[in-house]
Amino acid sequence: MIELAMPAGELENALTALYGGADAVYFGMKEFSARAGAGNFSFEDLGKIKYVARKNGKKIYVTLNTLIRDDEIERAFAILSELEKTGIDGLIVQDLGIARIVRNNFPSIPLHASTQMAVHTASGIRVLESIGFSRTVLSRELSFEEIKAIREECPESDIKVFVHGAMCYGFSGLCMASFVKTGRSANRGMCAQVCRTWFEDEGKRRSYPFSLKDLEYGEKIRELDKIGINSAKVEGRMKGNEYVKYVSEYYRNILDGNKSDENEHLFTFSREHSDGYFSYSGPCHSNLNTHLYTGHLGGKALEVKDVNGKLAIVEKLLQVNPRDGLMKINDEGSAEKFPARFIDGKLSIPNGVKLKAGDILYKVSDSSMNAKTPSTNIPVEKNARKALLRIEKHSLTLTSSGYEKSYDVEVEEGKSGKGRESLKKTLEESGKDERLEIAEMINVTGFEDIFIPGKVLKAIRRDYLESLPEERERKYIPDIRKTNHSVSLPPRSAISSLDVPWSLDGVVVDDRRYITLPPVIFDEDEIYKRVEENIEKSGEEVLVGLNNIAEVEWAKGKKNVHFFSDVYLYLSNRESAALLSGMLGENLVGGYLWLEEKTHGENWPFEPTPVGKDFNPPLFISRSCYRHDSLSLPCKGCSKEHEYCLFQNGKRHKILVRNCMTIVWEVSDEAE
Repeated sequence: MIELAMPAGELENALTALYGGADAVYFGMKEFSARAGAGNFSFEDLGKIKYVARKNGKKIYVTLNTLIRDDEIERAFAILSELEKTGIDGLIVQDLGIARIVRNNFPSIPLHASTQMAVHTASGIRVLESIGFSRTVLSRELSFEEIKAIREECPESDIKVFVHGAMCYGFSGLCMASFVKTGRSANRGMCAQVCRTWFEDEGKRRSYPFSLKDLEYGEKIRELDKIGINSAKVEGRMKGNEYVKYVSEYYRNILDGNKSDENEHLFTFSREHSDGYFSYSGPCHSNLNTHLYTGHLGGKALEVKDVNGKLAIVEKLLQVNPRDGLMKINDEGSAEKFPARFIDGKLSIPNGVKLKAGDILYKVSDSSMNAKTPSTNIPVEKNARKALLRIEKHSLTLTSSGYEKSYDVEVEEGKSGKGRESLKKTLEESGKDERLEIAEMINVTGFEDIFIPGKVLKAIRRDYLESLPEERERKYIPDIRKTNHSVSLPPRSAISSLDVPWSLDGVVVDDRRYITLPPVIFDEDEIYKRVEENIEKSGEEVLVGLNNIAEVEWAKGKKNVHFFSDVYLYLSNRESAALLSGMLGENLVGGYLWLEEKTHGENWPFEPTPVGKDFNPPLFISRSCYRHDSLSLPCKGCSKEHEYCLFQNGKRHKILVRNCMTIVWEVSDEAE
């Protein structure tokens, strides 16, 4: 069955999720988490949740999913060293440099690709697997049919899909709105949620054109299970215990086929919701925008039929009890909240609240719901020393971190069918300061099942742990080779096209043609064919910019073409540059430094080029069509090419719609 993975901002949330039916929890540590505003986990917290997870057959995933600067690598390395000792089930990362460090120094840590990497095609999964990733979290902008096609093309790959929670307007990892407008980087865990703020049109009418409905697959999670998706992910590390509890129970009941109150989770936190892009089929898809109100909406609960003084006759759309929280949305988008109070079956209208026939009241809280905070007074899991176990008829050998020791034992044939499981469990019991984790068991006894007395195994475990040499403190040492073929790139603004910051036809600067690929490509064959034709007919030297990890697969097949890492294939540190350089060899001739940084450290394989002060990145690159989703205009007769203008705090914004996708800039009059 598909795994249900729940978010945890703090230890209490993680425990609540696991007790509520989640198969796994994911959370960040105190540093390098894409949810810097969450409480996040200390290593003591991690030890506690690891203890609970191991006892109950659950899994834990740690998110180290921000971009890392050169001067932070040593600290990130130290954190990775501690995570390896704990024995986590997966590390969710965005930064390619962190992936290289893990692969080269901590190979026992399973690498999971964050949705921040904007992987939306099978080629992206294949590239990630080639560099050591064991799981990919797909972009949230994929339809069920697209997910199904990826699964069919990558039948053995481990794939995770978002099924519930907030939806970003722009592709995760490609959104620059927070950084451009506030200086707070979404790629550093400090998103200011610009997409949830108001904008004005030229008539001064305010709206929330970039606020998308929350995602809720509900019963459709079963469709993912049927096609073999490995894990279903719920968003919400900034939300509390009630959200975690009731959403966990909601999906657990769906997956297990149990009946439950399907509305309970709506009253914890839920905007207006939809199935996101699940049913997306291009034009005429269901509207994705929240339009008037961007906050917690709960569920439609009461419809006002008539008003008599301070009492309202209402029709119940949901069960509403006294003291439940109600909310009315006013015409201008403001909200009035008040507790439910009934007199002789009629709703009592509080002072200051005006109701009329036809009004809809939303239930935003349920007075009967209570997510009891679980006790955190639990043991801390000992550090795990991963070991290889080899069992022969007359001996047992343990190997960990290169240290091997054999013990004379007489192995008997087991009769219960659970001998191997029992042996592993006994050897993995906690010692005084650490414990063993049997990563691999090799049985060469010839017995299908085996038996060794528990007393003997405990003595072996105790002796082996006591004799293990102390692990030496590991330090980060750059292992990066200099290249002799790098070039200095022009300021990034010089190679943008007129409409977007990429160009398939290319822009000529100093007798060199710079072709730049889009960061989102759904029609890969068509795009690559066009680029190849443009390379072939170009009279200048050609350099091709790569903006998504998926594009590396195509690039590796072009032996006579030179490439550079463009602004969305982030060169955040020397290790990310080294990984790409190792994949593409001499065909990679340089790249732009991560566009949010102006300086870099030493030991790079090549000298990165700063993007330059004149480069103006889009705020959003979105699959949501502004014309259809934000303006609610019909798709019939649409030319699929439109331009609009919005304002916020005196700043003008240009919105381009191209083939149902949207790109949004903040622009100055001078730029026009």
